[in-house]
Amino acid sequence: MKKNFLILFMAFLGGCASAPTSENQADDFTIVDLSQIADKNRTVDEIVDSLQIIKFEMTDKSLLSDMLKIELGDNFIYVLDRSANALKVFTLNGDFHKDISQGRGPGEVMFPSIVRYVASEKKLYVYQDGLINCYTEDGSFIRNYEIPYLVDDFVKVGENFVCFQFAGRSMSQQTTMMEIAPDMNVVSSLTLEQSRLEYGMNNMSINYKGGINIFRPLDNNIYTFKNGKFLVSKQLDFNCPDYDLSSLESDHDYRGFNKYAANHPEIFSLSDFYNETADYEMYRVTRGSMLNLKTVFRNKKNGELFETISESNPKPSIINNLNFVGAYKDYFVAYCSFYAVNGIFDHVADNELSMKADDVEIFKNMTEEDNPILVLVKLKNN
Repeated sequence: MKKNFLILFMAFLGGCASAPTSENQADDFTIVDLSQIADKNRTVDEIVDSLQIIKFEMTDKSLLSDMLKIELGDNFIYVLDRSANALKVFTLNGDFHKDISQGRGPGEVMFPSIVRYVASEKKLYVYQDGLINCYTEDGSFIRNYEIPYLVDDFVKVGENFVCFQFAGRSMSQQTTMMEIAPDMNVVSSLTLEQSRLEYGMNNMSINYKGGINIFRPLDNNIYTFKNGKFLVSKQLDFNCPDYDLSSLESDHDYRGFNKYAANHPEIFSLSDFYNETADYEMYRVTRGSMLNLKTVFRNKKNGELFETISESNPKPSIINNLNFVGAYKDYFVAYCSFYAVNGIFDHVADNELSMKADDVEIFKNMTEEDNPILVLVKLKNN
C-alpha cells in the first residue's frame, strides 16, 4: 500500500501547478515596501506593551539545550530539544511536567522534528520520520498516522494534515505542499518551481488563529493557505531597484547577490522568520550583509513599518537578541539563552521599561547552567 502511494505521489507531482502568479493572489494581497522603515524606528518601550517571562524549572530531567522548538498550548508548553532529540512538557508556569518517552514503541519518539498543538481538539501532534503521533494535551499517547514520505513541516487543518516537503529533502527537488486526509488520500497540492526554492531557506509560520503562511526568501513572496488553496498574500519590496531578484536561479547567483547586498546597506532581504498576531506581522530581515539581522514589525491596521533598532538608535534591544519560534494569542513567542544575555542585558534591561523589575533580575541572574528563558512579547495595540 505504501509503495503504491509513493508511486502515485511522484506521478502526481508532475501535474502540480507552478508558483502562483498575479492571477491567483489572495483578496487581501499587499505589497510591503521595506524602505518605508528608514525613518520610523522605535525603541522597545515605544512599541512593547509587555514582556512576559517564563523561567523553565531546572532539574536533571528538565535540562534543555539551546536548540529548541517551542509550542504553547492552553495548559502546557511543549519544548522540542533538537540537540537531545527529546520532547519535554512544562506547565504554563514553567514547572516540569513530563518527558515524552524516547524509543521506537507506540507513542515514543526517537527523532522528533515537528510539534503542533491543536487548540480546537486540545491535542498535541508530533512528527518523526514517517509518523505523526497524536497525544492528549498532557502528553498521553492516543494514536499515530503513517505519512508515506518525509515531511519538513505540517499543520492540522480540520481533519486533514497540510504537509510541507522542501526542495532539499524532496526526490523531485521541488518544494511541495500537500493536504492529506487521515486515510492518506491527497486532497490538494501545490508545487513551487525548483529553481526558486533550491537555494536559500524556507519557513512556514502558523499564526495564532491557526492559519498557514509560507514565505520564499528569494522571490519575496508570502503565501496564505485559504479555502484549500495557496495564494500569494504579500510581496516584500526589498528596495533593490538595481538588482533583478527574479534572476537568482543558482547557488552562484545567490552568492553574487549576497556580495552585492553586503556593499548596499539600504537593501533588505527576508531572513529566517515571519509570523503574525492579530494586529502585527513580524519579519526577520537583513540589511546589506546577511549577518546584519534586524527585526521589523508591521502594524496590520495602518500598514506602518518600524524597526526596533537602527544606526540612529544604537542601543542594544532585547527584541533583536531573542530566538523567535512562533506566535501565541497576542504574543510573539521567543526564548533567550545565557549566551544571548551575556554582555547584552546587563546594560539593556535597566532601561527597557516594559520589563518588570523581577523579570530584569531573572535575566541578570542567569548562568550558563540555567535553562533558556521563555519570553512572550506583546506589542501595543495602536
